[in-house]
Amino acid sequence: MPVSKEIDTFKGCAKAMLACDPDVTGRGSYDQETVSTTAVNLHRRIYICLLLTFALCVVTLVISVVALTTTRKDVTLPEAPLSVCVECNKLIKNPYDLSERDLLLESLERKTEDGVTKCCASNSQQLSALIEISLRKQQTNKEPLPAYNVSDFKFSPASAHKRLYPPQSPFPEVNYRDRVPRFDNGTVYVLFKHDKSAPDPLVEHDRGVEVLNDGLRIVYSGLYYVYSSIHFRPESAHPCKDFQYQTWAHYVEKITPNDPAKTGCLLKTVHTCCDECTMDEETSYVGGTFELEAGDVVRILVSGHGLVYFRQQTSFAGLVMMGLANPGPGHQ
Repeated sequence: MPVSKEIDTFKGCAKAMLACDPDVTGRGSYDQETVSTTAVNLHRRIYICLLLTFALCVVTLVISVVALTTTRKDVTLPEAPLSVCVECNKLIKNPYDLSERDLLLESLERKTEDGVTKCCASNSQQLSALIEISLRKQQTNKEPLPAYNVSDFKFSPASAHKRLYPPQSPFPEVNYRDRVPRFDNGTVYVLFKHDKSAPDPLVEHDRGVEVLNDGLRIVYSGLYYVYSSIHFRPESAHPCKDFQYQTWAHYVEKITPNDPAKTGCLLKTVHTCCDECTMDEETSYVGGTFELEAGDVVRILVSGHGLVYFRQQTSFAGLVMMGLANPGPGHQ
């Protein structure tokens, strides 16, 4: 009920009581001043109650906020473990110039899994660096590679590029992870073609060269650049000191059937197993320029072939003619 109506009701009751009181009636009039004072006091009490209620609400709100803030400060939420890893070779700023320091890449943690070095981010700063490196890599790769056509090039009369195959058939399934590698230290010839594998036109070709099972036969005498790559991949969990042999070799050999005195090793590299190396997964590459005669055969030999990873991108051989020794008709 509104306050004004309560005051009117109060005044009516007061008048009725005064009218019934013989002492007051004797005075013959209603004391208007007393009624007004009572109404003012009632107003004051109502206002005081409202102010007290408002103040109490404010105090309660302040206490709640302080208690909530204190609780948040006291409670420490456990941080969820975060680790994002990417192969480091995919994050290199400029693969063709490794002399420039990359502070972003250096800020990441490094670990090796299955012979692959990975760069990892385990906190917010490292995660930001990894994201920045990824964005930088995307901007670098924005421009598409130019398209080439075979007709745009003038080829030499003779060239070949072939992947290499293991000397056994079918391919050996060698697993040295759970045991110490045991293999013959003698050298074996690797294969240039395999009955169950057709040449891959994307990465293989031969022109003016005869491809044998175990080598490349020269058709045209001349000056050749000869090269070969072998991927040594020891997967044993045992240290190298437990291996029967710790050094594996890679040879490029020339055989001259008509003149055995000219037969011999053209190129050689040696891979040594290392326990303290960051990555014990090495690719051996050799290349050189040699004068080869028609009928010569170029072969590839390896020792410890059971530890060779015969992948077409890393184990291959080839040659390209750089000049004719005795140009004949059709080879001007």
